[in-house]
Formats: sequence, structure tokens, C-alpha cells
Amino acid sequence: MRNKIVIVLVFVLTIVIYSFGQQSTNDQKQKQGEEDVVKLSTTLVQIDAVVTDKNGKHITDLKPEDFEILQDGKPQKITNFSYIVTQPEKAEPIKTTKGNDKNNNNDVAAPIGVTGLKREQVKRTIAIVLNDFTRESLSVDNVLYVQKAIRTFINEQMEPGDLVAIIRTRRIGGAMQQFTSNKQELLAAVDRIYEGPSSSTFQDDSDCGGARQEECEFNDFGQVYFNGSTLSSLGYIISGMRNLPGRKSVLLVSQGLRFDFENPVIKQQIYKLVTLANQASVVINTLDPRGLPVLLGPTFSAANGTVYGAAAQGARPPADIGTIHMTYFSSQGGLDILAKQTGGLFFHDSNDLTAGVRKIVNDQSGYYLIAYQPEEGTFDHQGGFRFHTWKVRVTRPNLVVRTRSGFLGISDEESKPARNTRNDQLSSALTTPFGSSDIPIKVTGIVGSDPASKPEVNILAHIDSRALTFTDEPDGGHKATIDVVAVTFGDNGNIVDQLGSTQTIVAKGQMYEKIMRDGLLITSNLPLKRPGGYQLRVAVRDVASQRTGSASQFVLVPNVRNGRLAISGIVAAGSQSAEDPNEAQAGAAVRKLKPGTTLDYTYTIYNPVLDQSGKNPKLMVETRLFKDDKLVYSDKPVPLNPGDATDLKQIKTVGAMKLGADLKPGEYVLQVVVTDELIKQKRKKVSQWVTFEIVQ
Repeated sequence: MRNKIVIVLVFVLTIVIYSFGQQSTNDQKQKQGEEDVVKLSTTLVQIDAVVTDKNGKHITDLKPEDFEILQDGKPQKITNFSYIVTQPEKAEPIKTTKGNDKNNNNDVAAPIGVTGLKREQVKRTIAIVLNDFTRESLSVDNVLYVQKAIRTFINEQMEPGDLVAIIRTRRIGGAMQQFTSNKQELLAAVDRIYEGPSSSTFQDDSDCGGARQEECEFNDFGQVYFNGSTLSSLGYIISGMRNLPGRKSVLLVSQGLRFDFENPVIKQQIYKLVTLANQASVVINTLDPRGLPVLLGPTFSAANGTVYGAAAQGARPPADIGTIHMTYFSSQGGLDILAKQTGGLFFHDSNDLTAGVRKIVNDQSGYYLIAYQPEEGTFDHQGGFRFHTWKVRVTRPNLVVRTRSGFLGISDEESKPARNTRNDQLSSALTTPFGSSDIPIKVTGIVGSDPASKPEVNILAHIDSRALTFTDEPDGGHKATIDVVAVTFGDNGNIVDQLGSTQTIVAKGQMYEKIMRDGLLITSNLPLKRPGGYQLRVAVRDVASQRTGSASQFVLVPNVRNGRLAISGIVAAGSQSAEDPNEAQAGAAVRKLKPGTTLDYTYTIYNPVLDQSGKNPKLMVETRLFKDDKLVYSDKPVPLNPGDATDLKQIKTVGAMKLGADLKPGEYVLQVVVTDELIKQKRKKVSQWVTFEIVQ
């Protein structure tokens, strides 16, 4: 059954349904208020500030009397003051019987973060934004360095409590869908970072007369267009981050960003972006990946050997060394401005990009919150909106203070968008990284990877019926109407496929009682374009109460057509007594099990190498159990016996794990690692995982 939503009773075949047309959608109110860092109101203005010594070490022991804060040059009386620690706890290194793959084989990495963060668990929210509009903004020569730095951050520096997204400015449409704590999902996004043309040319303005005048005018237009597009993309990302929790920051990676402040369009865009970042409590950090340049008169070269300037352009008149220097450093001006205006850091002229990413991320470890009562008229709109400047000083010598430049006189209440329509509510439920919990829902995506057909994801979504609004019918029945939307997003956050419908559920008697006890199961499937990583998201909206619920899962579709070792998704369920009232909850859609019961699971291994006889593979299987990203159990690898399998290129495998009676309640991850002993190359291991919950 393709591209159609079906609702059934859990473990029951039919239910009365009336379907009203298909619809696709897209947002909902998020919890906000106490999480805001920057607050702007007629009674309280609050600002954040980072204080370091000259070596960049955070200073955390200052008191209110050590600060002086000025608005529009006038001292303000500090009324609220605190230091906020946002550095997450260090993750314990995960040890297994074999250890993690030293060759960066992500297939066997520990499945850290796959259960997702709850909103209250988030310490830092980080958007890594790659400015890939043109080859001048991010060339292929530097992409590999950038990928390595980001991959190192994910593998070694990303901590529990970090919510991260990797976003490209050329493909900005699905920015909010990309925030995740799942390291596998992030590593998949790193592998697919856009690689543009193989070389980069730096446009210098050393000679814009005569025959080159038209070319220079075109370059000026390109600067306005592409830099303006970068600012628009940043604005879109920052707007979406407004409702996210934690210490929020953007890391913009770009090979320069030149602003012409005489251009009113660019000037206004910068002004609006800084105001938007301050309203959303977002710090903008910037990183120039070109490394330490070697200026060579009419040309200069970056650390990677790329030559910029006249020599790279061919027949160019030579320019004096001063012009080349000025042109290069002016290209960094926009990056410097964005960082300074929002209290961020600008990392540049260094060949160690990994150290740059580490420095910028670690800078989010803590900050001071300073508040005061604004003067009357600060938010007076007569004569238009006024930009108010901030200045923060410390009396202790030899310290550096970084904070925001100021704010427009618009209060938080005035600037918050109203989102009350049906589409707004569903869209917000779909895009939030945490799921919308007014209606409890659990989603399971089972990937089908038959080599003979295109991949697809089979959807199981379980809804807690007790959160729906059922009205009493004259015949003794009960009726509820819901909107349901299912969407798959690609690695860039854009929609791959979607489906939706409005459904009315009618039930009475024992069927209604079963619905209330066991819930509803939504089943459907969506085709996938190609192998790779996808986010599956399902949202439901109760029409009567307008409450929403949503859940998501990252699914990894193996490429089974290239002949390499691969493993399908895992289908798991608890084997509990049919008389047990919890039996329905232990099924493949919900997977809520009690301690001491058994978790049954099945999966398929594709393309194992066969021995010289062509009849026998040599596979080893290891199972691991995680809770809160910590390894709680790992068995020794054991040989896999294919039994009477007729197709050794697709070995269907079953397993069972007896759950200890002393397991604590909570979310768990079962990981299966398969090793092909007949493969000599690096990719001899593959893995998949499935989540389940222990309940009392």
C-alpha cells in the first residue's frame, strides 16, 4: 500500500474511518520565556556578556559591582545578575570488545544520541552554517579541511546536551529539520557537504578602469547579490532558532564576506540580521577556512596552495602589494562585523581549522546575564524604531568583554510571530527537534532494501488515544477527527516525500475500550529516492482541541546494489504473554517492555563475501546495549550460522535478548554489529540499531 495513510487498532484489523482528502503541510508554539537570554520589555532589558582574560580563558567569578552597563551612552543600574554554566558534562568514552573503528567507519560507531534529547536536557544549540553560494565563498580546495574539522568536533568534542545542525546556505529550505543530537545523522551530513568547482579565484579590485570596468561592475553586483543571499539565509536560520533552548550560536564558515556599507541594501540587511540575532538570543561566530595566506605582490596563496589574484586570473595588470593586502583583509570585514555585533568570535588566518572549531564551540561554556530597567521611551515607536546601543565594561584590569552591539526598540511581545492556523500548528510540530508532546506519539521507520526494488520506509506510528477528543454520538459511539502528516527529509533538511490526510475515527463498545487502552496505530509507507540517511517525521493534530503531537526517527538506508556488505533496519518487539495487559505496548510500534522479559529482533544481512566454495559466508555478530549514551552490555562476537538460507546474498537473521530483571526504566538502544571476516578492506563492519523502553 503506497502513499496512503491507514489507521488500525493495535493488533486489530479494522476500524471505521472516513477520509477527507490528502494534504501536505508545514509549525506550532514552542515553550519560550524563561529560556530567553536576551529579554526586551518596558520593565526589563537583559543582556548576555562573555568575559575572558587575554588568553581567552573564561572569567566566572565577577560580581555585579565589577560591571558597568550603558544604554545609548548612559549608565544603567543593574537589577539582576547571574553567571550561567552551559558546558555539558564530558561524555565517557565508550569501550567495546573490539573498540571503535579507527578508520572513521561510521557504520560501527556507537549509536550516540539516537534516542534524542528532551528540551530540558539541551545545554548548547549550535548551527554550523557553510556558505557555499559560490566557489569564492567555499571552494572545493577547502571543503576537505572543513569536513575534517567538523567531523573531529562531532566525534571528539560534541557532548551530551549538544543540539547541532549542519546547514548549507545553497539549500536552506529545511534548516530546522536538521537539528539533532544523533552523531550518525550529523556524520552523514558531513559526508555530503557540497563540493563546488575545483578551484577558487579571488576577485581583486586593483584595476577597475578601461576594459575591466564592466567586469568590476558585475563583480559589485555579485557581491551585493550573494552576500545579501548569505545574510538572508542566516536570518532564516536564526528566526527558526528563536524557540530552541540552550546557549544558541551560529558558526558561519565562509571564505570571506565583503560588505559595502555605502550600499543601503546591504547595510539594512546587516542591521536587521543583528537585531534578529539579538531577539533570538543567538551568537554569530565566524570562521575563514582559507588558512594563513602568503601575500605575493599581485597574487597571494593560501596554505593549501591555491593561488588568488592576478596570476590566477591570467592576463591581469599587476597591482601593488598594498592593494592586494587591503583587498584580502576587506574580504574578512563582513565576518568580523557579524561576530562583533552579536558577541561572537572570528577565527581566521590559521591553518588549524580543528582548533578554530574547538575554540568557538568551547566559548559557549558560560556567560553572564545582566539586567536593568530601561528608561521611559526606550520602546516608543514615534518617529520610527530606534536602534539602542549597548556597552558593557568591567572594572577589573586586563579582561576582555564581548557582548551584543544593541537592539531595536521593539519589545519581545511585539516581535513574536503569531502561529494559530492549522498549517502553522502542524508545521511547528513537524520541524521541532524534540517532538510535540501534547498528544503522545511514537514513530518507527522500517527500511525496506530489496535489491530488486527502490528503497522505501514502512511507517508505524502509535498514538495515545486518551489525548484525543472523542465526542459522544447518538448511537452510543464515539468520534474523533485528526489531521495526520508524514514526511521524509533528506540530509539537507529538504522534503523528499510526504503525505497527509484528515481522518475521522468512529468506535463504540469493546472497540472503543480497546482504543482507549491500546491506542491507535498509523501505518503507511513512503518511497525514498536513494540510499543514505533520512529523517522520518510524523505529526498528528486533534481538530477539536488543536493539540498536536509529533515524533521523528533517523533511518539509514544501505546501498545494497553496489555489492558491499550492508545491513537492513532492525524490527524488534517484546515476547510477552498475550494475557499481559501490556502486551500491545510491547509490539514493534511501541516497544515498551518490562524488566526480565525478552526482546526479539530480526534483520537482513546483504552481500556477504562467500568462501571459495561459494556456499559459506564467514560472519561474526556482536550485540551492544546502551542507555543514556553509555554502554551497559556488550557480548563477544559470535559466528553467524546462515542455516538453510536459500539466498546467501540476503541472509535473514533473528535474535533475542533476555532483559535483566534489574534494568532501570528508561530509553535503551540495541546495536547489532556484523563483521565479514572474508573482507580484507576497511569496510568489513556494518551496524544498525533500534530503540526500546523499559517500563515498570
